[in-house]
Amino acid sequence: MKYLLAEVIVPIPVAAYYTYIVPEKYQDRVFPGSRVIVPLGKSRLYTGIIRRMHQAPKISPGIKSVLGVPDKLPFVREEMLSLWEWIAFYYHCYPGEVYMAAIPSFYRQFNDMTVHFNTEDLPDDAVFLAEKANHPQAVNLKQVIQNHGNKKVAKCLTGHTDIIEEIAYQSHLQPSQQVIYRAKPVDELRNILKHQKAAPAQTKILEYFIGHKTLKKPELDKKLGVSEASLKKARDAGWIKHKKTRLPKEEQVFDFSRLSEMNTMQEAAYNQIKTGFNAGKACLLHGITSSGKTLVYLHLIQECIAQGKQVLYLLPEIAITTQIITRLRESTGTHIEVFHSKFSGKAKLRLWEDIKSGHAKMVVGARSAVFMPFKNLGLIIVDEEHDSSFKQFEPAPRYNARDVAVMMSHISSIPIVMGSATPSTESYYNAVKGKYKMVELTQRYRNMPLPDIRILDVKYARKRKVMQGDFHPETLMAISGVLKRKGQVIVLRNRKGYSPVLLCPDCEWKATCPHCSVNLTYHKKTGMLRCHHCNYTKKVPAACPECGNSALKYAGYGTQKVEEDLQATFPDAVITRFDQDSVSSGHSYQEIINDFEQGKTDILVGTQILTKGLDFINVRLITVLHADQMLNYPNFRAFERGFQMLEQVSGRTGRHNKEAEVLIQTEFSDHPILKYLIKHDYKNMMDTELSERRDLNYPPFVHLIRIYLKSAHEYLVNKRSRVLFNELHLELGGYVNEPAIPVTEKESGQFRRFIQIRLPKNKTLTQRKKTIRKIVRGFEKSKAGKNIRIIVDADPA
Repeated sequence: MKYLLAEVIVPIPVAAYYTYIVPEKYQDRVFPGSRVIVPLGKSRLYTGIIRRMHQAPKISPGIKSVLGVPDKLPFVREEMLSLWEWIAFYYHCYPGEVYMAAIPSFYRQFNDMTVHFNTEDLPDDAVFLAEKANHPQAVNLKQVIQNHGNKKVAKCLTGHTDIIEEIAYQSHLQPSQQVIYRAKPVDELRNILKHQKAAPAQTKILEYFIGHKTLKKPELDKKLGVSEASLKKARDAGWIKHKKTRLPKEEQVFDFSRLSEMNTMQEAAYNQIKTGFNAGKACLLHGITSSGKTLVYLHLIQECIAQGKQVLYLLPEIAITTQIITRLRESTGTHIEVFHSKFSGKAKLRLWEDIKSGHAKMVVGARSAVFMPFKNLGLIIVDEEHDSSFKQFEPAPRYNARDVAVMMSHISSIPIVMGSATPSTESYYNAVKGKYKMVELTQRYRNMPLPDIRILDVKYARKRKVMQGDFHPETLMAISGVLKRKGQVIVLRNRKGYSPVLLCPDCEWKATCPHCSVNLTYHKKTGMLRCHHCNYTKKVPAACPECGNSALKYAGYGTQKVEEDLQATFPDAVITRFDQDSVSSGHSYQEIINDFEQGKTDILVGTQILTKGLDFINVRLITVLHADQMLNYPNFRAFERGFQMLEQVSGRTGRHNKEAEVLIQTEFSDHPILKYLIKHDYKNMMDTELSERRDLNYPPFVHLIRIYLKSAHEYLVNKRSRVLFNELHLELGGYVNEPAIPVTEKESGQFRRFIQIRLPKNKTLTQRKKTIRKIVRGFEKSKAGKNIRIIVDADPA
């Protein structure tokens, strides 16, 4: 006799797959990707996913059996399972963590399923389950678990039930409406009407249902004009009955008749992309700001939809990209399905099923949309591919959606195009080396010129004592001129709040977070100090807690202060702040953007979210305050990120008119990045950056891994990070750097250290990654790993 065994992924952070016997009654309905209900330990049930199956002539003692198979077909495609495996290995996490990230919780819950008992001779400890059922042989698990707990249910189910067939989530897939049905035959209703004295309302009901079988609830007043009480009487009398039915789903019917024609340059780019697709290569579309990349995407989408296939369009942040979604809807003539992680459970469920069935043809989504179950995906677009928002930080898996999309493209042979005006170093390098197909758009749409960029030296202005608060005098003059000409202004200050530091000028005390090694930011509107890491808040003290000085001082400035100072300088201007705080205080991203688009706002003050793909007709001036913060951050990506942010924000102006200027305030006017920025010289900036990365042994020339250690005790994290370093260094030698302190040493009460590993990208990479995994997991299980949290971050942002 041979046993069929299934290796199952369960939604918990464990390294191994669990092996279960597949009972003979399920063997014709299980495949790789099938969901199965399995017991784990003595008291838990899980909905797992079969990764692979094999036969064995004998089994180990104590091996458990699959308890149920909820679906008739595989729930996850095999190609997606291969992608999960790659993610788990590449990003140093567990298969169960990938499963939890990829599959909505609704599908991981077994307690919305109905249990059908497979024997009439129930054991004593399972009798209580049957007693809870409306039918003596079936019971809903959710109800039983609420009453009796998971442990007892798991014990009773093993070996005595089939968990199959009825899934409660089906009722949530589409919105329902109530329909009233005729319960008695027409002849009986006529007889009642003829021989019984009925009230006028009851007569209306009888007369209607003699001539009709059903009535939809929304039509009730229009057709009958009777009360709920009258309907209830008719229902109690048995004349009619109520039932819920699903409304038909609105079809995605595409109409590209309004799609604009491409110009010569866009058409050339389109053809090059198609050449890359035919060669099986990922394509990088490097198009300067306002060069018309979206129109190229739309023509690729049109071709894909015409072939009956689906499209995934990834954007870094859905909440602030309503403009592109609106344009996509206008150009395709249909509603566009939009997905992001903040969707409610039911909305996510409906979209999931529409994508899986192939009903949803085009989906615009944030990073988690890469896990959607497309039935026939024919094109992947990653817009603004350089954006760090594609990188997941917490919880695991700490993946980059762009790179996951590229791997998905490779595994499933799906064409992919990534676009940006300022591509990431990694993508640019892959294109230069020929791994990706490079396609370029070097001119703006309608040949509009790129804006002029001027650097304003704040340090020199301070020496001359001409600074007006935080503003260079030329900045205020330029804003005044634009407002007089009825133009609009964008002001970028990449720091929230009013002031980042509250200090005592006498003893140099600063207001710091008790849980994090950072200063508290003052928010004037609420009058509170707040930590932007752990959200700790406290009232502003009346005096210095160290020396009692009541003349405390605010140092530095954030978007709130910029807004206040501008309003004082230009009292007649309508000024709006655009950051996370302004949105959380009641304004929506869409409301702020719409007001600015319609000219209701004169000056828009905001953080780096202003750089993300916005398109405004009447913006004549962009001004960037304290650009040094972006250029001098202690990270090897600082120059790249600084150029990207400044070039992207400069691209928000001059898109529809020639009168456009960008002013950048800085204390380091001779910074090398600014010299490239003035010329909009991305290529030479990137070539210089790559040369320096090569010399310093940084990505894309090495594979970078950071291992973070966290503990509530500083001495412990210091000691244990040294232990882990020694183990890694023993195996990997000079590829491992000494433990270091992050920029934020303490966060949410946890002291932090990190060990950086730079591995050469050669044939030894895979084996060395396996070595790291083995050492880290061994450390976690050892005495040294006690009270230490370990986070492994591959390709840190």
